[in-house]
Amino acid sequence: ILNLDDHFPNNTSWRFVPKNYVFPNPDNPFNPPFPEAYYNVPSGDTLSDLDFVAIKIGDLNFSANPHALTSAEDRNLTGEVPFWAPAIDFAPGQTVVLPFRPGAADLAGYQATLWFDPTRLRLKDLLPGFSGAGDFGMKKVGEGQILTSWVGDPPAKGALAFALVFEATGWGNTRDLVGFSSEKIAAEAYTDDLEKRALRLYFADAPADKDLAIWDNQPNPFSDETRIPFYLPEKKHLEWSVFRSDGTLIISGEKWFEAGAGELRFTRAQLGRAGVYFYRIKVNETEKTGRMVLFSE
Repeated sequence: ILNLDDHFPNNTSWRFVPKNYVFPNPDNPFNPPFPEAYYNVPSGDTLSDLDFVAIKIGDLNFSANPHALTSAEDRNLTGEVPFWAPAIDFAPGQTVVLPFRPGAADLAGYQATLWFDPTRLRLKDLLPGFSGAGDFGMKKVGEGQILTSWVGDPPAKGALAFALVFEATGWGNTRDLVGFSSEKIAAEAYTDDLEKRALRLYFADAPADKDLAIWDNQPNPFSDETRIPFYLPEKKHLEWSVFRSDGTLIISGEKWFEAGAGELRFTRAQLGRAGVYFYRIKVNETEKTGRMVLFSE
């Protein structure tokens, strides 16, 4: 569904089976192998007497449009699940961090084609929230499309689903240049009581502090270096500490950072040895703690 594979190995998109063939085992049509040609054609038969059934194996490259035979409105949808993102004005050269948050407390799954204008926004990074890196298909990102599908325990209302980090290559506002569509994957959400709802993206000018975000370290575990991305809506003072599992302080620091996207980096050379470490980052009254694991060499 996320277009992670665009072909079937050892197979073709279409298979042709003689129309009069009866599968011995309907539960496993591939065993024994089915015929795909006529042999020993009776004398007197013509080509027009030979008939096949064509079977579409799959549509991993999106050459078929599953929505072509359906109406634009799905009558089975009951209500909607809103997602919220900030409306951000941007200019060429700016870094734009766009967090996505659900506006419902009973969300158990969603899927959509997330689109953006690639002529004015270039994707630099995708930062996970309760949606992980494996919930995204990135093969169409050069065309301004990200395929996403997630299922899991309902997160808290307003929890961070994920964030996109763009480099602006033109002028604009995210309200006009980013959205959900059903072009590749139908934009749908699912509640914890199995209701299917429409998935809508709304934009709002959120209070500045609400846009403050500090993500978990990536990668984790790691062998050489890990980073902790963050986004500051305005210039702020950060304090950070890293401890071994026994409570020994290994690293501490503080610094003023300008508004926008930034990150803290920690290396094997700084930490000294493999093991489990805990970090604490404080920005004004907001505090983030986490656990990271350094592999042995």
